[in-house]
Formats: sequence, C-alpha cells, structure tokens
Amino acid sequence: YLYYVKSDKSNYTKVIDYATKVLGSNPATSVRDWKSLGALDINGSVQPNAYVDATNGANLLLVSAGSYWGYVHAPYGLGERYAHGPKVGNETCNSVGPWGSDYYMGVWSNSSALPTKIVVMKITQYKEVVDAVAGTINGHMINAAFTTDETLLCRAEAYAMKEMYPQAIADLNIWREAYTRSTTPLTTESINDFYGSMEYYTPTESTVKKKLNPDFTITNETQENVIHCILHARRLTTLHEGLRWQDIKRYGITIYRRLMNDNGTITVTDKLEPNDPRRAIQIPSDVISAGLKPNPRTK
Repeated sequence: YLYYVKSDKSNYTKVIDYATKVLGSNPATSVRDWKSLGALDINGSVQPNAYVDATNGANLLLVSAGSYWGYVHAPYGLGERYAHGPKVGNETCNSVGPWGSDYYMGVWSNSSALPTKIVVMKITQYKEVVDAVAGTINGHMINAAFTTDETLLCRAEAYAMKEMYPQAIADLNIWREAYTRSTTPLTTESINDFYGSMEYYTPTESTVKKKLNPDFTITNETQENVIHCILHARRLTTLHEGLRWQDIKRYGITIYRRLMNDNGTITVTDKLEPNDPRRAIQIPSDVISAGLKPNPRTK
C-alpha cells in the first residue's frame, strides 16, 4: 500500500492499519534487538546466522535463494569494482544523522589500510557442495524479506505523508533506540535543523539528502525533512538487502554512475533520471527472442 499512492491518501491509512496489527500495542518489543546482534562476533557467519534466525520475532518472512551475494558483497577481494566502499559508506553505515553516528552494528572492511568494501554482517553464503573433489559449490542465501523494523519505518512514512508528524517521529524514536546508541530523542525541531541545513547530494559532494522528485506532492519543508530522516533510517536498516531501489523509484531519486580513480577523483559517466526507461529492469533475452516486446530503451 505504501507504493500505490491514491489521491485521497487512503493507501497510507491501510499502511498504518496493517502495520499496527503486526507491531502490536508496544512496537518497541517487536523490533530487532540490534544491541545484542551487534555484540556478537563480527567474524564469519555468526551475525548473519543470528540475523536470519527463524525464531526471532523480528523476522516476518525469510526467503532462501540461489545466490552468491553473501560472498560477493562480503569483505573479501571479490567484486570490488562496484562494491559498497568507503565513499558510499559515508551515506550509510558510517553516516551521521540527527542521532549521531554510534550504531550497534559494527562494520567490517576487506582492508584496514586501503578498504574497497565496507560491510555490515547481515548476509552470508551457504554452500551446497556439488563436487567435493573438484571443489565446486552452489551458493545460497537467506533473506529477511519482511521484518518488523522495516514495517515500523513503512508506518512512519505513512504517518509523515498524512502530516501526522508526532506519530511519525514516535516511530522513528523507536527505531533510534533499537538501532543506535543515541539517548537523545528525535523531535520535529531536531529533524528540521539537521536535514534543513544539509546540502543536497551531488556526485562529487555526497550527502544523505537527495533531491526528491516523486509523482505525488510533498507539501512542506517539515514533511520533506521527516521523509529524509525516514529514508536515511531505511537505508541504514536495510543495507545490502536491495530495498533501497524501491525508495529510489518511489521518490524519483537520480542515480549517478561514478568512476573513482586511485587518488579519489570522481568522474560522472552516466546517470539515471526519474523518467529514464532503464529504471524498469529489462526482461530476459530469451523471452525477447521468443517474441515478447522488450521494455523500451533510449541507450
């Protein structure tokens, strides 16, 4: 319901109603215990195994898939060209928010001197041995497809879109207490001060504040700043899980292809603007060969 905006905003009412059914009367007891998770050994699969523990009430739906993502994104010398590195990490797990930058989940990198990957240990690879002699495997992963934490932030966004800011910020404070070590409550004023004074992101001067170009109307500065805060929290909470793309499409955020050389100089080589047809993933080539019309492309 969050992604299908209706003119009367009734979709947001449904988000609130159903999220409340999931979270119950005391949502603080429903979200993940990030403090305990972050206290576990950061090496190996200890944290990822705990993250997808089926007995954890924060996991609403776990999905297994054939994938090498748990290995490719991990802090190893693999997949470094398009990795989640220190530069983009300043917008995510190393970012500063109105809650500060002290998070329960630590980060791991593939090098203490020259890291190319900055990782939060939530996803690991599970190996299916294909040939023990040849050493071949199939990779698998378990994804927490629906969680109470993301449900809470969906409700916060719905409240913000209905201009119910005290309720939205109350949900953000539940998230803050669970995910960060901050003891200072978020307020309308602190959110407006933090995001209102921040420069918008540019490819060479990155910040967590992106220019928003949604198909719906953002009515005022407070609404925009609260949305920036929610999107910031969502980006932290769902890091490495692929959900950021939903936020990018929902809010019409432009994405830049950046090339960084050895001395850190950034060159923009391409960009995906809100109306770029490439934002719709292309259908498989074998389906196109069978006669189905492909999604349009201009490049």
